[in-house]
Amino acid sequence: MGKVKNNNKAVDLIYTGYDTILIEQIAFADLLAMFKSDKRTTDDLYEKLVEMSTVKGKLIGIPLNPLPLAVFYNKEWFDKAGIPYPGKDWTWDQFLNLSIKLQAANPIEGKEVYGSIVPLDMFTFESIAQSTGQSIVSADGNRVSGYMNSKPVVAAFAKLLNYMNTSKASKGVSAVGIPVYNELRSFSAGMGISVANMFSPLEANAATAGKFGIAALPFLEKGAKANSVYYSLLSIPESSKQKELAWKFMKDVLLNPDSQFQKDWGKSAMLTVKSAVAKSGQNKVPGMDVLVEELNYAVKPIIYRNAALSAVRLTDKSILAAKTEAEVMAALTSLAEEVDKQLLDKK
Repeated sequence: MGKVKNNNKAVDLIYTGYDTILIEQIAFADLLAMFKSDKRTTDDLYEKLVEMSTVKGKLIGIPLNPLPLAVFYNKEWFDKAGIPYPGKDWTWDQFLNLSIKLQAANPIEGKEVYGSIVPLDMFTFESIAQSTGQSIVSADGNRVSGYMNSKPVVAAFAKLLNYMNTSKASKGVSAVGIPVYNELRSFSAGMGISVANMFSPLEANAATAGKFGIAALPFLEKGAKANSVYYSLLSIPESSKQKELAWKFMKDVLLNPDSQFQKDWGKSAMLTVKSAVAKSGQNKVPGMDVLVEELNYAVKPIIYRNAALSAVRLTDKSILAAKTEAEVMAALTSLAEEVDKQLLDKK
């Protein structure tokens, strides 16, 4: 595979995260045209990931290594509380109410414990917002005022904060990943929301192996399922001199459910060729069915619309300390105005 270099030599394949700046700078070949010319379809890929990878009518790459959000839960805590394990469908109200029960049933002397860990980042926030039917950023990615602080989003976020601040059963952390993993690894919480690739470290850790399950991301009671999914892309630049050979590689390796690539890749990351999940044996991983199902509700993370939005933080004290919906509205409106100013300055 070719690598991106700082020279004028053409490359044939580019593997990268969904990089809006790179997409603006480089013209990518339309893979949909290649699928059609071979009388193939994209049906063996997850529809939502294909939609997210289609820019101005062109499929700019094959989506790989998706990272849906999910709930990782301690089975022993649920057993001790006498609560059935969560499954594929549950609401934020149910998640937060169970957090209270888990905390109450699993006290540890001399240690502060929580029923759940909730990352208060844009990853989770966008999922909640999309569950209301409203993104926190405009379609062009250049404005958050009127979106981040829209009434449905404010109401949903205010309810979450009220639960957390009132019950003290859910702990807010700055991001998915390590902050959540550390709490679960130390058995300081019964549940934690994080990304799919966190499960491998939990299983590899002798103290936590086999003790955690995977449940779906909650959705709002009157809303729809939504999951802000990060992923990578393998693309063919329009400047490639060997497009046919690059496309053949994609067909023979990436899109072939029987290829050795699928078996090897499936040991470390989620597969996005649906038929390869079973053929590679990845479907036997406990909880993989939940993660695969979540890809059907994938929505585009906000930084895929504007990379500058990666700097936005929700952990400002004025937001976390907000006790009423009006206070949340004021705090998010102030943050939205600040973010819009920063976006305008970057233009």
